[in-house]
Formats: sequence, structure tokens, C-alpha cells
Amino acid sequence: MGDNSHVLPPYDMDLDGLQRIQGGVVDLGCYESDLNVSVQRVTEQPGALYFDMDRGELCITDQSLITGPIAIHDLSGKLQARLTLRQARTRLDLPTGVYVASGAGAMRLKFAVR
Repeated sequence: MGDNSHVLPPYDMDLDGLQRIQGGVVDLGCYESDLNVSVQRVTEQPGALYFDMDRGELCITDQSLITGPIAIHDLSGKLQARLTLRQARTRLDLPTGVYVASGAGAMRLKFAVR
């Protein structure tokens, strides 16, 4: 966490030209993080990897896109789970928090568990 009182022009932008204060607070790096997570209802789309928050399930609409295990990390980078999706929907038992799922052949997915 940073100190918003030090974010004054011309230092109110990061090295990519993005606003330093995001989500109400500045972070400590020279780049603002992209760890903001929007929670929206996701409908099934071809080839989509998504998290069904209501059911607590990681879902894939095209099994052929996943060529290896999926790793799920929390925002500190700690590995929370490693799994192979053998079906369209896989229940995740994770504590409340924000996570990133990634794996061979799969896009990165940021999701929240409530």
C-alpha cells in the first residue's frame, strides 16, 4: 500500500501513463497493479474458462482448449490448488478471496470467491 498524499502532479501517472490511484489507494510500484477484479455474471461462451460464483465452480466450455493442469494462485502468489479439468464444471473449495487460474492452453482468469 502506498500513501495517497504523495501522489501529486506530475507524479499522478505510472510509467504506462495510467492513474496512480486506483480503487481509492496508490500501490508501491512504478506500475499500478491490474489486480482489480470486476464481478459480473458470465454466460457460457465457446472456449471460455470462467468461474460460476453462485455454485463455486470453475467451468470450461471447450475441454479441448485445456492441455494440462490448471494452477490456482492467491494474490500473494501462493499456490492454492492444482487440478486437471476432467469435466465441464469442477467445484473449488477455496476460502473467500481473489484468485488467478492459469494453465497450459488456457487463458488467465481472475476470479473472486465469496
